[in-house]
Amino acid sequence: MRAANLARTFMLVGSLSVGVWSCNKSSGSNAGTGGTAGQGGTGGASTGAGGATGSGGASTGAGGATGSGGASTGAGGASTGAGGATGAGGASTGAGGTTTVQPDAFEVDGTWAYLGPSDTPHSLKISNGAMVYTDEAGQWSSNWTIKDYDNGLHHFEVVFESGTGTYLPVGQNMSGTYDLNGPILTVQLANGLASYPPMQSPGSCTEGSTFIPDCRVYVSQN
Repeated sequence: MRAANLARTFMLVGSLSVGVWSCNKSSGSNAGTGGTAGQGGTGGASTGAGGATGSGGASTGAGGATGSGGASTGAGGASTGAGGATGAGGASTGAGGTTTVQPDAFEVDGTWAYLGPSDTPHSLKISNGAMVYTDEAGQWSSNWTIKDYDNGLHHFEVVFESGTGTYLPVGQNMSGTYDLNGPILTVQLANGLASYPPMQSPGSCTEGSTFIPDCRVYVSQN
């Protein structure tokens, strides 16, 4: 009887030991599995990091956008080229610089009536670069082109163009000196260009009782 009780006790202890061992084994296996699962988690984190690398790729794409910025710079360069076209404006300005400044109008331009001293009554019209002498009776006339004049020196030069009748003055190319005193114009002529005869008796064209050749006095009709 005692021996049977001991045998049952050993069997119960052995069963408990086996159960504990089995539990421990099961727990170890589960822990090991858990550890493996932990490694799997680490792998997932790596994959996540890989995803971050993908974001890096997106950044590279943004870098590509910077390339578009480079294209904009090129466009800017084209604009600069258009600015260069403004140089043509400079060329226009240069052409403008060659424009000749027009001289002052001839100060004796206008219509003048002859006063003396010895020729037949006539008029003298000075305008548009020409001088026209016209007899009041319509017997003669002459047309001259003004080649040059100087208001400061009171000089002018004329070239004969045409004439009718016994016209005045007589010559082909003539130079003149004039005096302007209010409405009175005195003109002294001489043959030849640039000869510019001296003005001897402005307002009268006489020396005592002698008439000065090719000297005439006019009054303004303007």
